[in-house]
Amino acid sequence: MSILLAWLAAFVWTLALELPLYAWRLSAALEHWPRLARVVLTLNLATHPLVFALAWSFPADFRVLALAELGAALTEGLLAARLLRGRASTTSCLVASALANLVSCGAGLLWGAAAGA
Repeated sequence: MSILLAWLAAFVWTLALELPLYAWRLSAALEHWPRLARVVLTLNLATHPLVFALAWSFPADFRVLALAELGAALTEGLLAARLLRGRASTTSCLVASALANLVSCGAGLLWGAAAGA
């Protein structure tokens, strides 16, 4: 599979996993699904390509993945707080982002382990 197709598949799965988690944690600030989808898409477009590229380039180095995911969670949380302009606290956005990234990263690790088995 080409890297572009692999990234696209991972990106779609990431959105599918993270969207409901962001909706759950930030539902008061994002009452409309189209707006929620745009915000989550924006957050992931800002971080996913770099995280995927690092994971692809250093597949066995969990330190690189952990740092990339930590950076993504912080970036997405702060960006979400900025995009929501006070409708959700920065803390709420950081918690939502940490949860979403933890779940999507964990799913990616399980998928990778299953594919390698």
